[in-house]
Amino acid sequence: MERGHADSPFRRFPSKLCATLDCSRGLRVDGPHHSSFPNANFRIEPVAAALRLPGIDANTTDLPNKMRSRRTIMRSNTFLALAALLAATLAPQARAEQPKQIVFVCLHGSVRSQMAAAYFNDIAKKRGLPFVAISRGIETDASIPPRIRDGLAADGLKPLDDVPQGLTAQDADSSVKVLAFDNVPAERKGSAEVTYWSDVPVDRKDYAATGDAIMRHIDQLVPSLTAK
Repeated sequence: MERGHADSPFRRFPSKLCATLDCSRGLRVDGPHHSSFPNANFRIEPVAAALRLPGIDANTTDLPNKMRSRRTIMRSNTFLALAALLAATLAPQARAEQPKQIVFVCLHGSVRSQMAAAYFNDIAKKRGLPFVAISRGIETDASIPPRIRDGLAADGLKPLDDVPQGLTAQDADSSVKVLAFDNVPAERKGSAEVTYWSDVPVDRKDYAATGDAIMRHIDQLVPSLTAK
């Protein structure tokens, strides 16, 4: 009986099998004899199925390529494990840096709340504050008035929404501050506490006066947020 090469992945096949090496056609089963093969670029046919080699195609498979494939899979699994560990490490930090929500509310959701949210977000971005504002209404308009778009554009800003959004109890409950210019119905505010800025005039002809009044409140709001 012949022995295979020292670096062959298998020394001999089981006694119930006979594997004859044909370099041009691969391995085939002939009868109940022992056989071995050199570590060459061979192909395995029914013998692989008889041996139940994991990951080896029973019909026609290149063993060296499969062995390299298994090493690739092991490296991939190692990479995935490291990626999962990194994600688990960074997840708490990502949650901690999630900005807190503030909601501004006015009757139609198209004027004062849009102005206040745009002003606040601009200040928060410039100062690196972990807050983001949204605009909501009670009886929402279908669009943002052109004068509000134009007034914000003059300050390099724009409305948060193309179409005003109605306030929901979920919006209120998920916000750290609910700041309203008009009355908020009980069913819309959830369990949140509402702070009213009722002294801010409704912009009808004097956009600048409304903007100045909103900015005075925001200038007082920001230090109270950062002090916590």
